[in-house]
Amino acid sequence: MDCAPLQPDDLVSLIAKGNLLFANGGYDEAIQAYKDALSRDAASADAHYGLAASYASLGRHQDAVEVGRRAAELDPNRFDTHFGIGWSLWEIGEYEEALASYAVALKIQPRSPEPYHGLGASYAALGRHTEALQAYRAGVALDPTYVPCQLGAARASLDLQDFRGAEEFYREVLRLSPDDVEASHDLAVTYTGMNRHQEAADAYRRAIEAKPDFAEAYYGLATASRELGNKREELIALKRALEVNPQYAEAHYYMGVTLTDARRYAEALAAFEQATRIRPDWAEAYCCSGNVYLQLRRYDEALGAYDHARSLNPSLRAAHEGMAYTYRRKGMWLKAWQSLKKAFKLEDS
Repeated sequence: MDCAPLQPDDLVSLIAKGNLLFANGGYDEAIQAYKDALSRDAASADAHYGLAASYASLGRHQDAVEVGRRAAELDPNRFDTHFGIGWSLWEIGEYEEALASYAVALKIQPRSPEPYHGLGASYAALGRHTEALQAYRAGVALDPTYVPCQLGAARASLDLQDFRGAEEFYREVLRLSPDDVEASHDLAVTYTGMNRHQEAADAYRRAIEAKPDFAEAYYGLATASRELGNKREELIALKRALEVNPQYAEAHYYMGVTLTDARRYAEALAAFEQATRIRPDWAEAYCCSGNVYLQLRRYDEALGAYDHARSLNPSLRAAHEGMAYTYRRKGMWLKAWQSLKKAFKLEDS
């Protein structure tokens, strides 16, 4: 007797339809197919898993967690289910729970580096960088070519200020993935931490060459150029960073510092004003504006800037010192001494 032909609404065909839609990026349509499958069999682990994966791909991670947990109840030994739950939990900031899901996935597939990457990312998000590094290293030991664990280990090393360790991992990442722009940038940051500023500048240039609109790389190149005494390249790099991202507050601030050094005070003030427009709570930027006003002998404006900086950050010693110098310039000796005493107290503490 011949087998009956597969019906379009058969459970298996609906799941296959969902899988095909998912593979082609049709996540909304895949969701409907999986739901149709569940209407035929509410205990289908495969349909629950596909539905959870579709939700996750659309960024609906809370839904993905709920459906994924039902899939795990129906099929407790499926690696992808626990791994997917861990990813979605990480995405919604539930890092402790993500650790638990990744640990289950690791028990199911102890020779897979992917759960170690998930564990490392969760530990890192919790600020537990030593444990993160241990997890990433375990993943690298299983598969030295698995770039996510190499990259995670590099970043964890950098967070721990283990610059030599970070350099080793970043170099391996770039050997395995030469076009990884973020790794080139972070290697430059690592060199900066080691005071190897020429190598940092070279790494920033490589990142810029690969990604010409990388504002953070231009900013890093500016800081490295400053350390190397190359004022011209420092200014050019800062201008380029701001062309790429006009809302880059740190670049505006650093531009102000650079222009102050060059005695281009009006332009420096404009740069600091841009920085505080973007970040109104940036006490140090107001303090720098005060320094420029002091140089221009615009004492009342200097006092206003220092006072505002002090109101934002009462422990900012430079603001109290600036007020003391300004009062002294105005001949207001008692107020100058009072401000200086506050600065001395902050230094002692």
